[in-house]
Amino acid sequence: MIEPAEHPEISSWAADFPPGPLDHLDFLKCRSTLGEWYRRLDGDTRAVERMLNRLALADVIDYGNTLEDDAALMEVARTISKTWHAALSAACPGRTFDVTVHDIDDGPVVSFARAWFAEPVNRRGAVTPRAHT
Repeated sequence: MIEPAEHPEISSWAADFPPGPLDHLDFLKCRSTLGEWYRRLDGDTRAVERMLNRLALADVIDYGNTLEDDAALMEVARTISKTWHAALSAACPGRTFDVTVHDIDDGPVVSFARAWFAEPVNRRGAVTPRAHT
């Protein structure tokens, strides 16, 4: 698998900036619709992840408008959700992802985003920062 920093277009883009902690996410924010999604979703990283990491089954599977078709499509969505969860767990050990299925008017949508947990509170009642991976 190629590392994003090894991609010629990304490394060339980063080289044009003064020294600083630029990475492939900075590149995407500036050079793709990712930046637009951040603006639209008020910088909510999880919402951006869910928007970009989604599959609307109706976009890839032709199906009828019957209860049986709806049930079958939901079963496919649940299976994709389980498969994505297993693949993400294997590819990113130590990270947790929320993989969800939403049933909307146009059929089910499967999406995922990194799970964020509430910050733990120490004995004094102060929030103890936790590193998110």
